[in-house]
Parts: sequence; structure tokens; C-alpha cells
Amino acid sequence: MHRAIEVQQKEWVYGYLNVSKDIKGKTQHQILQPDNFIGLNKMHVVDPRTVEEYIRIQDDNGKRIFEGDIVQAYVKESKKVIIGEIVFSKGIFGIK
Repeated sequence: MHRAIEVQQKEWVYGYLNVSKDIKGKTQHQILQPDNFIGLNKMHVVDPRTVEEYIRIQDDNGKRIFEGDIVQAYVKESKKVIIGEIVFSKGIFGIK
């Protein structure tokens, strides 16, 4: 699952990322949102600079954590609290 800012409404949209080329060969990033009520997908053209991936972890309140989120984490070994941004590097997610 991904999230990104939709280019027209300037709001976050959540769904599946699709990267394709338009008629002129220009790359276009889209978020597809399944609409189970009518059985179709809603397609939103998004700003590629805002695309972030869900890291498949939730915070203590059950909210999904995405790449780019600022988090606070307790490190047991050092007994310290760290605050940082979720980043993807060398095949894994971590805190920067």
C-alpha cells in the first residue's frame, strides 16, 4: 500500500501504486483505490515526489506507519528514546 498527494485536490490518497506512461510517453504516477461497493478502482494521478510506502507496522494507536513519517521509538538495549524519520535504505526500513 502507498500514499501520495493527488495533483488536483492536493489531498492524501491511499491505495496501490501504478506507474505508467501516458500517450506522449511521459511517466505518470497513479494511486488506485479499490471501491468494493461498485467493484471498480478509483484512479488518482499523484505527485511522484510525495509517494510513500506503508511499512506494514502500526503505531501504538493502530495507525499505519509510512515512509516519511516521524516516529518516536524506545530502544531497549540503550534504554533511550529516539525520534526520527522512517526511511528506506539498502532494502530495509529504518529510522534516520
